Amino acid sequence: MATGLNAIKTVIEALETPAQTAALHFFTDPPGFGIRITPTGKRTFFFQYRWAGKTRKPSLGRYGDITPKQAQKLAREYVGKLSRGEDPQAERAAAEARSLREAAEKQWTLAAAIDSYLAERKLKDSTRYDMGRAFKGIEDWKRRPVQDITPAMVKERHKKLSASSEARANLAMRYLRAVLNHVMHEAQAEGFTLLDANPVDTLSHRKAWNTIKRRRTFIPPHKLGTWLDAVSTLDEMPDYAPGTGRHHQKLKNGAMQRDFLLLVLLTGLRLNEAKGLRWDDVDMEGRTLTIRDSKNHDDHTLPVGDYLAALLKRRRDESGAEYVFSSKAGHRLHNLRYALARIEEHTGMHATCHDLRRTFATIAESMGLSAYAIKQALNHRTSASDVTAGYVQVTPERLRDPMQRIETFILSHGHPQRGAKVVQLRG
Repeated sequence: MATGLNAIKTVIEALETPAQTAALHFFTDPPGFGIRITPTGKRTFFFQYRWAGKTRKPSLGRYGDITPKQAQKLAREYVGKLSRGEDPQAERAAAEARSLREAAEKQWTLAAAIDSYLAERKLKDSTRYDMGRAFKGIEDWKRRPVQDITPAMVKERHKKLSASSEARANLAMRYLRAVLNHVMHEAQAEGFTLLDANPVDTLSHRKAWNTIKRRRTFIPPHKLGTWLDAVSTLDEMPDYAPGTGRHHQKLKNGAMQRDFLLLVLLTGLRLNEAKGLRWDDVDMEGRTLTIRDSKNHDDHTLPVGDYLAALLKRRRDESGAEYVFSSKAGHRLHNLRYALARIEEHTGMHATCHDLRRTFATIAESMGLSAYAIKQALNHRTSASDVTAGYVQVTPERLRDPMQRIETFILSHGHPQRGAKVVQLRG
């Protein structure tokens, strides 16, 4: 084929399109430089050479996208690399891989990393909500590429967040560590290194994690009566808050909040488990309630005592169709802050819903229930190393008598619902 660049364009356009297979046409300068024409008419410059006993024909670019002169220059560069003992196709592949890697790295902003983590993980709605709250403390980082997040940044932000809440600061950084570990492994699966190390690990190296003492607060038996008496006022309208002189408005949904707190105290359920309790999961005849897909991803069934059975029957007439703790209009119980504040004003005790769960567990232990029965009632996962736990089967029915005994003990200290009919409890 003619080699003069002025004639190449004319020659290329005059070449016929093959009928079935691609046709190869070679130029003389440099040797191996040619053009491939496919049956569809596509014309692509290439360079043919042998390396390690194999013939290779890497493309240089499509005719029209690059000129013959540009293609010839690339072909001559390939000749030069071959003369130096370099494989031009391998170098080109490495360059393309670097380009792809750089593009992939740019895509991993913190926001994209969080989205990927949430999409890949099977998380409960409550966990997703907690993550959203925690990441508000690093909202300004979300547009950054993850490789721009440094250990120094983590250290300073953790310190800043700790000034407001040490527990929340720890939680935010633990979630961040999980997200960054996720994208590190995702990048490795794609064949490149995104982060040499997780920057959150600096908190462990520096021993900078906040030490959070586990809460051990609960309602002691001698104060149960005071607390139960205060709970009974949640559906009333006191003239004033004791000791403050401040007047109160009537607590919205006070009766519902009263019943909710009593159910948590008498069953030891977690806050979100009780909030999400559906009527479909309450067996009025069998007197049991079931928490679906609980914290440890198992269904959790508990028997209820006489008082709770009556409470649930009454709520059945007062709540919406789906959730136990909702209004007839279907509005679910959401905020307990004002109810707990009202109780604190009456009693001087600051008791959270988890304190009620600890109170239930403490009473259960004091009554001589076995550790396995208490674990079952609280729906705590047994350690994999506890071989005995695999043999001891504590069924919901075996918990019926203990649950009734705990209920009787608690209610013997007060009257949680004023004006309610007093019934003789078994045991």
